Amino acid sequence: NMALLDTMTKTLHQVPGVSRVTYARSAPREFWGSVGVSLPGSTEVMIRAESTRVGPDYLSVFGAAPLAGRDFARGDQRRSTSAILISQNLAERLWPAQSPLGRTLIVNKEEREVVGVTPNLFFSGFRREHPGFVMMSAQQEPFEPGEATLYVRHSGALDTIGPAVTRALREVDARIPIAYMRTWDTQLDSATWPIRVLTTLLMIFAGGSLFIAAIGQYAVVAFDMRRRVREVGLRMALGASSRQVLT
Repeated sequence: NMALLDTMTKTLHQVPGVSRVTYARSAPREFWGSVGVSLPGSTEVMIRAESTRVGPDYLSVFGAAPLAGRDFARGDQRRSTSAILISQNLAERLWPAQSPLGRTLIVNKEEREVVGVTPNLFFSGFRREHPGFVMMSAQQEPFEPGEATLYVRHSGALDTIGPAVTRALREVDARIPIAYMRTWDTQLDSATWPIRVLTTLLMIFAGGSLFIAAIGQYAVVAFDMRRRVREVGLRMALGASSRQVLT
C-alpha cells in the first residue's frame, strides 16, 4: 500500500504544472484518530490529542511552514526513532517556554521524537478552540490498506490538471478507483457551509428585526407629532423658526 502511494507520488510529480505531492490517511475536516500523549516518566494523566499519518512534504503542499523544526522528509523511514510533528498549543502545554525539538514524547505508549512544531491549524474541523494534534510519518508507520487522500499542489485550473492527474494514476495501476477530485477551495466550502447558512439566517432575522423596529419608531414619532400639531402651529405663530420647531 505505501509502496503504491510512493509510486503514485513520484508519477504525479512528472505531470506538467504539478509542484508538490503528498498523501494522508484522511483528509482535513474528516475523522482523525484520538491518541494519548504523555512525557517519559510522567505520572500525570495522558493528554488526548487527535492524530493522523501523513506523507513527506505534507505542510508545504498546504502552503504552511513549521514554526520550529522541519516537515516530514523522504529519509525519515531510515530513522531508528519514529518522527512526529505536534501542534503549537500541544507543545506549549507539554513544554512551556521550552523548545520541544528533539524531545521524546510517548504516543499510545510508544516513544517518538518531535522533529517539528506546526501552527495551530484546523486540520480536523472548525471549532472554537484549536485541538492539539499529532502527525506521524506514514513512511515509518504505514497505515492499513484502504482509502487514502492524495494532495497535489499545482498551477492552473482543476479542469486542466484533473485529466492529466487521472491519466498518471491510471498508468500506475488502472484498477485504482478515484472516489472524487476537488480543489481545496471546494473542500473548505463543504466544511464551512453550515456556518455560512447560519450566518445568512441570522443576517435575515437581524434585518427583519431592524425593519420592524424602524416601522415602530416611525409610528411613535408620527403619533407624537400628530398630537402636537397645534403646539407647533402656535410656536410658529409666535415667531419660532423652522430649526427651533425641529429641535
